[in-house]
This record gives sequence, C-alpha cells and structure tokens, in this order.
Amino acid sequence: MEEALFLTRFASKVTLLHRRDAFRASKIMLERAMAHPNIELRPNTVVVEVLGVEEKDVKGLKLKNVKTGMEDELPVKGLFLALGMSPTPRCLKGRWTWTRMDTSRRRATC
Repeated sequence: MEEALFLTRFASKVTLLHRRDAFRASKIMLERAMAHPNIELRPNTVVVEVLGVEEKDVKGLKLKNVKTGMEDELPVKGLFLALGMSPTPRCLKGRWTWTRMDTSRRRATC
C-alpha cells in the first residue's frame, strides 16, 4: 500500500493488483489507499502476461481474475513490482534472476 501511495506522486493513476481478496496491509494504509482518488484496487487479479516485452516497451498487462477466470487487458505505460515486507518470491522462480537482496531495506534487485 505504501508503494502505491508513493507512486501517486509520479503517476496520474495507480492500479494495485492483488492475487487474493484480502490485503495484509495495516488497516490505516488500506483505508488511505482506498480513499485515494488516483488508486484503483483490483483484488483477485494476477498478471498473465506483460505486453510489449518483445519491443522492450511495456504497453499493457494481460490480467486474469482468479475467482471468475475472466481475462482482460489493462493498458499501462509502466510496471512496478512489490513483493511485500517479507517477500517469498516462489512465484518468480525460473522467471527472474535475483542479483542482490538488500535485507536492511527489504528490497530485491533483479
């Protein structure tokens, strides 16, 4: 949630995707994100594909609702990936090469 709120300083719209229907963020941070006019929350949503990778230019995301199975596309000009305070990147195994983990700031560089 903190990252989404921070990104509103630079982006006119931030879409926060979450694979579950409940967020683990603190109540106050969730309330702030839900109240922010530039943040759209999309629970139960996963990224199936990043569009524009071949051109090395992110153009959109192919999304899937994990409850309904419905897929749609979201046009975007950028992508920010946050794994949470204690990331467990099993979902990225084989897709990403981790080059460094800064545990003091809990940030991974790929």
